[in-house]
Amino acid sequence: MDLKSTKTFKTIMKYGNFQRAAEELNYAQSTVTTHIKNLGPI
Repeated sequence: MDLKSTKTFKTIMKYGNFQRAAEELNYAQSTVTTHIKNLGPI
């Protein structure tokens, strides 16, 4: 688990959706999706 993916996950939890998290982090929405995929299986 890397810090970027963890920070992305935390931001999604704070704002409730991927798009808002992407805007907050200045990432493309696809980057947010990739970060979550990198966290691994549940």
